[in-house]
Amino acid sequence: MLKRFVLVVAGCLLMLSGGCDTGGGATAPIEDCGDGRVDGSEQCDGVNLDLAVCEDFGVAGGALRCDEGCRFDLRGCYDVTQFGTGGEDEATGIAVDSGGNIYVVGSASGMLEEGFRVESDWLLAKYDSTGTLLWRRQGGSSAKDYGRGVAVSPEGLIYITGTTLGALADNDSLGGSDGFLIAFSDDGILRWQRQFGTPGEEESNGVALLGDGSVVVAGSTTGVISGANEGGVDIFLVGYSENGTPVWSQQMGSPGDDAALSVAVTGEDSIVIAGYAGGSLGGEPYMDGADMFLGCFGAWGDVRWVRMWGNYSQDVANAVRVRGEQIFVAGTSDRGIDNNPSEKEWDAVLSTFSLQGEKLWTAQWGSKQSDIAFDVGFDDAGGIYVVGSTDGPIEGASVYGLDDIFLSKLDGEGKVLWNRQWGTNNVDRPWGVAIVDQVAYIAGFTYFMIDGVTHFGYKDAFMLRTPVPR
Repeated sequence: MLKRFVLVVAGCLLMLSGGCDTGGGATAPIEDCGDGRVDGSEQCDGVNLDLAVCEDFGVAGGALRCDEGCRFDLRGCYDVTQFGTGGEDEATGIAVDSGGNIYVVGSASGMLEEGFRVESDWLLAKYDSTGTLLWRRQGGSSAKDYGRGVAVSPEGLIYITGTTLGALADNDSLGGSDGFLIAFSDDGILRWQRQFGTPGEEESNGVALLGDGSVVVAGSTTGVISGANEGGVDIFLVGYSENGTPVWSQQMGSPGDDAALSVAVTGEDSIVIAGYAGGSLGGEPYMDGADMFLGCFGAWGDVRWVRMWGNYSQDVANAVRVRGEQIFVAGTSDRGIDNNPSEKEWDAVLSTFSLQGEKLWTAQWGSKQSDIAFDVGFDDAGGIYVVGSTDGPIEGASVYGLDDIFLSKLDGEGKVLWNRQWGTNNVDRPWGVAIVDQVAYIAGFTYFMIDGVTHFGYKDAFMLRTPVPR
């Protein structure tokens, strides 16, 4: 089976008057700051937090602190939900509905819920905005199954996509590994499931919804889903109606290996995908190794434009998201991109484009070790949040172990405002992030216990929540 491409190299609460930049780090001193009394525009003073606690900012745990500017420092405020079976379990995608409920998709290699098949199942869990589990579903074929992406419609219908090595109920295996799309009602009842593929190997990595309720999935194939195979591994898109009828398909590729790792939809119902390419796509100049790419398609899969970028190295786009008139692509590079300096090894990268494909800016940052951006989310105040993994301490944060979780906030011009970092003494990796009411929800996996919570086995799934100020 094609492996998911991973570069492994190793509501701010205004409690007093005035503004609030509580992401961490010193702020401008306030008159009388340091006298131990909370007065004037101070939010806190030394150990005097004016009775404030992390719970006031939407999370149940951690330690609230006061910075040297007498502003709340929220870096120590977070809580963690960790779950597993004793085998290999992970959360690979996250989405939010209009009511602020959180949906986490992934896989489990043991029984979390009734219905476990064998080896590995897809997994879907729903949480409310406080992090309370509402329901969880598990299923699959008699072989290995992996959930990868999740999307939720305005009506509350839930769609997950992923890869199976067997045959789902009422479906046939088409050979090798196949992609799947499964629909659920808002109370977790399975409505239908569809399996698709070729005699080769498919991996379905992302799912998104169009305005008319139709669904699109994107991934990679070694076979022919539509047209012809252009190389070893090609990119595919498949469109479905709301009731699960396949409507159209599209395939594109270069002479090398290419994969779509993420998909999103613009307000104009254009479909955008991002990933990596091992050669030229759509006539775009190819640098070397693996290049990042962004492709735009019509609602029926017609190619509108393709953009590629990189720097004669290994450059991978792991996520694409849309906010208003801009497209955001998060990934990694081992060299400087768009005149950005490289910190040392692999850096986190965020590139932005207009809806017409014009590149607006690229931000690149990280530690002196290896840093990979896996997803990007937004708050309702214009904040941009990038989640990823790091081998070293990112500026303003502390290192915990082999691979840590990081969350960075950027402004609208790509300036990094602050960084936070969490982890264990082992490998911890976040795959997705969503922002609800100024709280970031981060989903991924860990090989140990985060913040002392129960470790269920070899590899656990987790959801971490932390407040993010405006």
